[in-house]
Amino acid sequence: MKKLVLALAAVAALGVGMLLVAGAGAQSTDVPGGTLLSRVAQKLGISESQLTTAVKDSRIDIINEKLAAGEITQDQADRMKQRLENSDVGFDFDHYKEGRCLAARFVIRATAQVLHIDAQQVLTQLQQGKSLAEIAQAQGTSLDDFKSALSNEVHSELQAKVDQGKITQAQADGKFQKFTTNEDKIVNYHPEPGEAAHCRGKHHRGNGEGENSATATPQA
Repeated sequence: MKKLVLALAAVAALGVGMLLVAGAGAQSTDVPGGTLLSRVAQKLGISESQLTTAVKDSRIDIINEKLAAGEITQDQADRMKQRLENSDVGFDFDHYKEGRCLAARFVIRATAQVLHIDAQQVLTQLQQGKSLAEIAQAQGTSLDDFKSALSNEVHSELQAKVDQGKITQAQADGKFQKFTTNEDKIVNYHPEPGEAAHCRGKHHRGNGEGENSATATPQA
């Protein structure tokens, strides 16, 4: 029992580390999940299967707790559990990268709506190293006007997700708060040319639908 507790503690530490890396905008680790699990299990003196089972069971418990607390919807809980059951390991490293890409595409879509241009045009200019602020100014929109309009659009998009039952009001409020807190950094950020290339390709969402354009919206 003591070893199981230690294993879960190690898992929690790894999870926090991954969230911090994702939040800082760093690239996801290249260490294969199975190798990492094996090494953690070996250090704790338990089998990899024991560690994997404990991690999955704990994540299901967390999902159920969030559902009971009203922090996520039943649909989100079902999708999270399905994704977890379909995973070979308990650590879903790629989900963090996918989440960052979906969030970026969400902002790109909102920018396109505000500036009345195609989302692909926004993406192309970002890949050239331009900031959203520069893209807006090239369209004849001042920085202050762009920020205000973008904030309103993001709020409307998130509220639409709430109305559709895809996210909870609490989730929408939390996402909007994070956006407003970091809006200056978001609109003034100058990506390295070609930086958005790692977000290309088809990302599969929990409901089985693929997203391969700049118009994707964020999921929980």
